Amino acid sequence: MSSPAIKLAPERHAQIKAISAALNHQTLSETIAHFVNSEIEKGTIPPGIEGVNICPADDGLLVSFDNEPTVSFSSEGAADLAATLREFTDAEKRAEKLVNMRHNYQIEKKGNGVKLTIPLAGKVTKTFSRDLARDLAGLLTT
Repeated sequence: MSSPAIKLAPERHAQIKAISAALNHQTLSETIAHFVNSEIEKGTIPPGIEGVNICPADDGLLVSFDNEPTVSFSSEGAADLAATLREFTDAEKRAEKLVNMRHNYQIEKKGNGVKLTIPLAGKVTKTFSRDLARDLAGLLTT
């Protein structure tokens, strides 16, 4: 996926940086995520992440990334993945990797984000910024 750039007037950039500091956000991306999530809560746009498909199943969720094969997660597995995503988005957490054989996923810190692989054998991998990984965790538990 490309890395889109947003052109802002220097004055607007300074304002967003000030908002970021006031809200104790670590990055401008997290500040923009705050604005996006506010609009989701208001109903302006639906929840979701482009390239991530989550559908309810009989006993859990079906998850796929970017039209890759769907992976089934039990309710317990989805909750475990969501909790692990939240843990890995902690800015203080040291770089590490976790392989969860029980729920069939792998997660690792990748720069300022999180790399998720589902299932272990299929090697479908997607990297998320910290704020998007937290949003994914929320989608897995709603």
